Amino acid sequence: MKDSRIKKWLFGALCVVVLGQVSVCKAQDAAPGSTVGEKNHALRIGALLGVNLNQFDQPLATIGVNAGGVVRYVLTDFLDLQGELLYSLQGGGRTEYTRALNQFMPSYDGLVDYVRYINRNVYLNNLEVPVIVRITLPKLAGGGVVPRLLLGGSYSYNFKAYEKNDKIFYFVDGTQGMVSNTIDDVSLEYYKHNFSGYAGVALDARLQNGHWFTVEVRYRRGFVDLNRTETIIVELTEKLYSTGLSFNFSYQIF
Repeated sequence: MKDSRIKKWLFGALCVVVLGQVSVCKAQDAAPGSTVGEKNHALRIGALLGVNLNQFDQPLATIGVNAGGVVRYVLTDFLDLQGELLYSLQGGGRTEYTRALNQFMPSYDGLVDYVRYINRNVYLNNLEVPVIVRITLPKLAGGGVVPRLLLGGSYSYNFKAYEKNDKIFYFVDGTQGMVSNTIDDVSLEYYKHNFSGYAGVALDARLQNGHWFTVEVRYRRGFVDLNRTETIIVELTEKLYSTGLSFNFSYQIF
């Protein structure tokens, strides 16, 4: 999946939210569950769960998860600030490459000339701390369903990285063999710290118990080149800026 395709999905989600709000806007004005006059400066605590599509600057994408806690501070009816502490599995596809080996492989009883790494997918296990401003129009803030624009950023720490790939071994006698779905620990090949920007849309729905349930779509763009590999193999030194599209659900507990 290309970066432009992710942006198109985000734009499509925004259109759905806007069109859906137009159809219910009048009903919200008269809804018995209206929240007009609800106390500002309220603190809401909840949980978040979601999935994400991630990639570097290559077209291949990986699927990950988001899970953690949410703290939302209501500044006004139309503006609140949200902080999160998440586990987020990110990553992306990598370019195929070939590496000279010249090593004897007992399992194949032969001398390997070189190895081809294909179907490479990298997974970064991150602890992430997003801080997001959530905005809506004042005239929409009192309804039971409230659309929001999300803008913010995050810091993330990569505590473990691994790569799943297939390896093709080429032997000096002209034969070859393949090992599929191998997993390599590549934590030392990626920088641990990353800063990202966020943009997205959300729908807040007030439930009968008075708590809020939120559905959101976010686009994330990393600002740090995560590749720390130094080698003469060009395919391993490409710039790696992490991007992703997240689909999340959150629920107010307190």
